[in-house]
Amino acid sequence: MGVKEFRDYFNTKINETQNRWFAFSNNISNESLSDILLEFEAFQEAITILLINIDIQNENVFSFLHRLKTISITQKNARVEDYNSFRFLRRLLWEMLAGFSQDDYRDFDYFEEMFRKI
Repeated sequence: MGVKEFRDYFNTKINETQNRWFAFSNNISNESLSDILLEFEAFQEAITILLINIDIQNENVFSFLHRLKTISITQKNARVEDYNSFRFLRRLLWEMLAGFSQDDYRDFDYFEEMFRKI
């Protein structure tokens, strides 16, 4: 599923006040959140291995990977009950999966594009 399809699906209203993303983010359990955080931890380990074994010449890609690694570390203890930490994680997931940027939406997968440049 591409970022536009993901965004369209999760922006779909399920009732007058909620869309699918709202339903997901307000009904996630700590167990499911733990599973997501484990994936981020594995991702962080993969980035570490990548950075050790590959000389990345592109400064944007290098910075991108370091930001992802840092974010993965800082989100390690996010909990559903901790509004601020979970809000940050939800925003990160939306950025990754829906193509959100600070200004607008992208119609391409920025994360995929960065990995292609390696």
